[in-house]
Amino acid sequence: MLILFGFISQVQAQCSGSGECFDFKLVSAAAVNASTTRLTFSVRVNCDKDLSNVAFELPAGVRASAPKGQKYTYTIENTTNNPFYSVKFEGKAIKAYKNGAEDVFSYELPSSAFSKMSRIRIQAKAGQNVGTYSLNPQNCSSTSNSNGGGNGNGGNGNGNGGNGNGNGGNGNGNNGNGGNGNGGNGNGGNGNGNGGNGNSDCSDSQPRPIEGPAKPCPGEVVEYSIGNNYTSYDWDVPRAQAGNSPTGWEIVSGQGTNKVKVRVGMKNGTMKVTVNHSKCGTKVATLPVKPGNDIAVNIEGNTQYCSGDVLAFKASVSKANGNGNSKNSTYDFAWSVPSGWTIVSGQKSNTLVVKAGTASGEVSVMVASSGKKNKSLCEAGEATVTVTPKENCSPCTKPDLEVEAPGEVCASGEKIYKFAVEKRDPAGKVKYQFFLPEEFQVVSQGYGYVNVTVNNAKPDSTLFVTVVAVNGNNCGAEAVCLPVEVEDCPTGPCTKPTVALVAPDSVCNLSDEPATIRVAQVRAGVTYSFDVPEGFIILDEGVGFVTVVAVLEEAQLEQNYTFRVIATNDCGSTALEEEIYVNDCGNGNPLPVTLTRFEGVSRNGAVELAWSTASEINNDRFEIERSANGKDFKKVGEVKGNGNSSALIDYAYTDRTAASGTLYYRLRQVDFDNAFEYSKVIAVSHNAGSASQAAINVFPNPVTSGVVGIRFAEQVQGAATIRLSDLSGKVLHSQDWSSVDSQVDMNLTGLNLRAGIYMLSVTANGRSTTQRIVVR
Repeated sequence: MLILFGFISQVQAQCSGSGECFDFKLVSAAAVNASTTRLTFSVRVNCDKDLSNVAFELPAGVRASAPKGQKYTYTIENTTNNPFYSVKFEGKAIKAYKNGAEDVFSYELPSSAFSKMSRIRIQAKAGQNVGTYSLNPQNCSSTSNSNGGGNGNGGNGNGNGGNGNGNGGNGNGNNGNGGNGNGGNGNGGNGNGNGGNGNSDCSDSQPRPIEGPAKPCPGEVVEYSIGNNYTSYDWDVPRAQAGNSPTGWEIVSGQGTNKVKVRVGMKNGTMKVTVNHSKCGTKVATLPVKPGNDIAVNIEGNTQYCSGDVLAFKASVSKANGNGNSKNSTYDFAWSVPSGWTIVSGQKSNTLVVKAGTASGEVSVMVASSGKKNKSLCEAGEATVTVTPKENCSPCTKPDLEVEAPGEVCASGEKIYKFAVEKRDPAGKVKYQFFLPEEFQVVSQGYGYVNVTVNNAKPDSTLFVTVVAVNGNNCGAEAVCLPVEVEDCPTGPCTKPTVALVAPDSVCNLSDEPATIRVAQVRAGVTYSFDVPEGFIILDEGVGFVTVVAVLEEAQLEQNYTFRVIATNDCGSTALEEEIYVNDCGNGNPLPVTLTRFEGVSRNGAVELAWSTASEINNDRFEIERSANGKDFKKVGEVKGNGNSSALIDYAYTDRTAASGTLYYRLRQVDFDNAFEYSKVIAVSHNAGSASQAAINVFPNPVTSGVVGIRFAEQVQGAATIRLSDLSGKVLHSQDWSSVDSQVDMNLTGLNLRAGIYMLSVTANGRSTTQRIVVR
């Protein structure tokens, strides 16, 4: 026991060190009983970020007992292999553990296992700062005043001073008179020993300073060194989150010696070397380093999210003094995102595309000049934005996203390559965005497609194109990252194709006769690709032709629309455009009702249609007609009209029998005398497979009696919540049921609802379902 307590005294005096912005200390190693040792550490955070976690290395295969922190609350992983085999304390809603704050951690180990430990590694993280420290608990020794040789009391001649290992800094005894003592060698007068660690080279807590550049340039190889009077050297470099070049620093050579060559990374931090002195024990030297001159970095992007959202963040670089912007192509970028988020593309570029996870946190980027791109620059900087979840996140259906794209492109040349979304939303409500590498130059683009040429790409490399699709209401998104191989295509005498188009000068909107645009002479060895403007439905497409029908709004008529064909052979591409004028040919007289809107959406396995009228004259009914090809329509339902009215009236119809695919709908408005007119045609991209997700049936719809019924498609396990919201998302009424039968009724009469469209959301069986209802 006396030996163990003697060890504890040494621990308190010596076993401490620093890493990054952290101070670590082994406070004590105390015997709990004959078989158990309790280790106690303190960790101080000196940077301005709260502690995220701290890990203490354990003996292989051993679990810690009674792990705890004193001041803050932690979730404890016992054990984990991240970052090494350890007991890990994860901070839980920690506040103010920064800027010099400290906490004490303790845990217990079998004494037999602890006695065999020659190393204890500690790693702490706060924000993007990661600090490590390593100690050998068996080698911990006392500082400059330790009693190197016996008690050193040569003066009183008690025999302990006779060997001369005195307390003095030079090792001399205290004028002891061994002759008058009780034994020993009797030569205590001058104390011939070394005085333990009392020599002046052990009087400082740090060894000699590290020599080397404090402001090296990112990417270059530099040398750091320390005095050559130690028995071992263990170097460490600033740690970046990714840990890989060029983001993180890298030791090129010299580990284990007093000189190392290091490739400089982007991140500010600390060069560190842990040395061992034959008499003074383990010591640590540090040197703060900052790559390059300061540059100002700014991140733009949406900082609020729902899980599953696809977000884009763009980093821009400017001089720290505000004098001008810098070209992004001269810098390297390295991004980090919260845990559970997925980087879709852009890790090494200035634009990052990610899929959000559930955890909030920070999106950060480190930027550094690249010597390979511009040797005259020596700059670095970083930026961080905090991302937080939106207050209301309802389950959203992801849009379909399949992209037709080339697998290979030439490194340069005049060929045009097309990236196009297949089965683009015919209603035009899904938003598509293309993120292209800097080697791609946009020739033309439109709804769901982009045409590019390639300029000075590196042969035998891979470029990436990212496509993002977002629903029109910003709820539900999808993204794909497409690899494109770059080839070194042969060059030589070559002739690009020529192309001519045959097309009508004008077409009628909503015509029963579709229009065909075709290549005048199709040639072998040439491929043809058509770009069709938004507002036209493609009915048929083949080699050298496309057949379309115009389905434009009234305000979009009486103007030209541009069609484009791109002809490509092995030599290059030729693009030709043709303008076609769209007339309002009077297909059907104006409706005897003023239709202010007509729209449809696929939801819960059905197609929900909604329309509104501002006035009606002799309106008996609306017949709903559906088509699979945009030409052949059949009646699928009917909604009663309001006769004569000058007020705004909302209508809705749900088509539950529609098959999956692109569907076309129109209204056949019928008067009391059976005269009729047609509305415009709308297109809906429908997924009938989601019908299995529909948990409820709402009736009647429209609601005319003030009471709406909700019938559950399956037995409800536990409670259910029903909410009524307006179209802005404002909750107007909420009702909870602790248990429900197969059907419940909600009384709306006391809510003073105006006639219109509302959203009814039901949460039951662990999922939410939303349906649109019309209140009359």
